Amino acid sequence: MSRIPRLLLPPAVAAVAALVAAGPASARSDRMATRLPLVMIDSKRPIVDDPKVMARMRVVNRRGRRVNRPGRRANAYRGWIGIEFRGQWSQQWPKKSFGVETRDRKGDDRDVRLLGLPEESDWVLHATHGDRSLLRNVLAFDLTRRMGRYAPRVRFVEVVLNGRYHGVYILMEPLEMGKRRIDAGDDGVLLELTAPDKVDSGDEPFSAGRSGATVVFADPDPDDLSDEEKAAMRGLVQGFDAALHSSASSDPATGWRRWADERSVVDYVLLQELFRNQDAFHASTHFHATPGGRLVFGPPWDFDLSLGNGSVPDTIAPQGWIRDKHAWIARLKDPALLQALLARWEQLRADGLRTWLQRSINRRVRVLRVPARRNFARWRVLRENGVFEGQPRRASYRAEVRAMKRWIDQRIAWLDGALRDAAGG
Repeated sequence: MSRIPRLLLPPAVAAVAALVAAGPASARSDRMATRLPLVMIDSKRPIVDDPKVMARMRVVNRRGRRVNRPGRRANAYRGWIGIEFRGQWSQQWPKKSFGVETRDRKGDDRDVRLLGLPEESDWVLHATHGDRSLLRNVLAFDLTRRMGRYAPRVRFVEVVLNGRYHGVYILMEPLEMGKRRIDAGDDGVLLELTAPDKVDSGDEPFSAGRSGATVVFADPDPDDLSDEEKAAMRGLVQGFDAALHSSASSDPATGWRRWADERSVVDYVLLQELFRNQDAFHASTHFHATPGGRLVFGPPWDFDLSLGNGSVPDTIAPQGWIRDKHAWIARLKDPALLQALLARWEQLRADGLRTWLQRSINRRVRVLRVPARRNFARWRVLRENGVFEGQPRRASYRAEVRAMKRWIDQRIAWLDGALRDAAGG
């Protein structure tokens, strides 16, 4: 079972407290001006978890250093959408994430190029409420692309919902198969290793095998896959799981490499370890394949509980392995893989990993400084109460970011030695 983060207040009380604390002044949008794209959503029907309800969306994004205001002409999008809440336990929070589908007036899908992202109809507005840096998912996705792999493309935006300021959000691509997103050919299938209590109706979960891991079909929906395609995917996952538990696990021909692409495993494991992601190989762990192919690990998803931010105390310190906590990754320790992890890590370090991460953070913070101030006036989880028990109060958004940057430096230093020791170096 997954370990659900302990909130500081019961969900209903937390929601009311946040709304009261925000106050009407902090939520006014009529006078706001922002250099981030401004997303305004108006829904006459209550937004729910499922199904999506029809609403109107306007997006203002004036180029250059000109500011965006609610009264400006919607020059980036103006039209219908379907909208619903996203997430599982995060729906307890008052600031919720949204799934958005751009539509025509009849309610049919409408592919659009939204804020420069490749043309599609499905989008996510991620609240990043549990991550007070607002940055962790974006950093993980950016680093994945730097490593030469696909990750969801993102844009920071500010959202106004039914005339009330709603905060800083991350507009991002959901994980979907397709030429413009996860491109694995016409018969590619995306799978997700998840916690049993996160399985939704219609997911058709299956057991990976001896590890006890639960896997679901993420995209396409299981109803859109043939029995033969589903059987092929189950066979791949269960073959990988069985190989991990066999005496010949490290054999290049008959071990786990027969079932999974080693390079993707190396990159995925290093990303999870660098960020010390609490959910790694427990939930939100994705991999994709084609029938007859091998499992390719990734893309990354859901890094709010990482880089020292979490609900489980023993994942917060910058020292220690994530791999020892979950069945799959705990068994990926054969000598050849440990050498490959060290070699890839040393390549990333030689390419300026630390400097790149720190500069990326600085670049994002310059854009977010004023919007973050508005966001944390609306949702008072920075100076007063954190989202998770044990989150320290911060004097400012910049103080939260500085703490994360220190943690990253300490984590990199620890991994430098730990990976050498693990590989026998």
